Amino acid sequence: MDAERGHRPIEHTADVGIAAWGPDAAAAIEEAAAGLVELVGGCCERVEGVRRVELAGRDLAAAAVGLLNELVYLRDAEGLGFGRVRVRPRPDGLEAEVETGPPRAGAAGLEVKAATLHGLVLEPGEHGAELRVFLDV
Repeated sequence: MDAERGHRPIEHTADVGIAAWGPDAAAAIEEAAAGLVELVGGCCERVEGVRRVELAGRDLAAAAVGLLNELVYLRDAEGLGFGRVRVRPRPDGLEAEVETGPPRAGAAGLEVKAATLHGLVLEPGEHGAELRVFLDV
C-alpha cells in the first residue's frame, strides 16, 4: 500500500470489493466508506447536515458492514449524497457521523445492493489496519 491512509477497488468475479487502510481501524473504516461513496457516485454537492449513526455488530468489522449498508440505504431511500464520514469504535460496534447533502448533479456509479460479510477482513496491516469488504452489485 502506498499511503498511510487510502482505499482501492478489489477485483472479484461477481462483485466488487474495497481494500481500505489507515493508521487504525476507525481510519480504515472511514476509507472504506469513502471508497463506497466513490463507487456509487455518491459525493454530495454541498454539506447540509450530519447524520449520526450507531451500529452494533458481533465485532468491529461486522459493524463496518452495517455502516456501509446504511450509506447504501440513505443513498437509495433518501437520495442523499455524502461528504466525510467519521468513525468512533465502541465496545459493541461503532458510532459514525456522516456529512450529508444533495448528490452531485449527473453523478453516476455502480448500483450497489449491499455490503456483505463474505470475505470480510479487518486486521493489522502495513499502515496500522486494513479492511477488505465485498459489495453485492
